[in-house]
Amino acid sequence: MSKIIFNEALIKVLENNPNADHVPERSIVYKSEFKLKAVKGNLEGKA
Repeated sequence: MSKIIFNEALIKVLENNPNADHVPERSIVYKSEFKLKAVKGNLEGKA
């Protein structure tokens, strides 16, 4: 578990990210579509 705790202002900024599903105090939960696209890109050698 992360030692970083997001403050309310940062949570609001992160929630505006179109790839974020929701943002608790200690993590970022990304949307499934983004996760699949990221893994697929990684397997294809994209950064």
